[in-house]
Amino acid sequence: MEIWLELVTHHPEAHFWVAQNKTVPIEILRILAASSDWHTRSMVAAKNKATPDILEVLANDDHDAVRHTVAGHRNTPTNTLMTLCSDTWHEVRRTAQDNLSKRDKKA
Repeated sequence: MEIWLELVTHHPEAHFWVAQNKTVPIEILRILAASSDWHTRSMVAAKNKATPDILEVLANDDHDAVRHTVAGHRNTPTNTLMTLCSDTWHEVRRTAQDNLSKRDKKA
């Protein structure tokens, strides 16, 4: 864990590569969700292990690509998807609606 913290604290240029790593701990993903780089935040949102709390934070991201990734994630909470259905970008709205529809069919 110490190495991960060193990387994210002192090497912001490594944020994207850290987020891409399959073994990155959830605690580090939480830190990276606040990265200044939208590519990194989008990668965090795309991780299979992204938790609902991380996805809720990223659902409010300024960058539409990050919100779009959140809208399509299987771990995004239903109430967050419902909020994303009113997003300013039509692709985010469509993806959130599709994700909700898939959940309704499984239920």
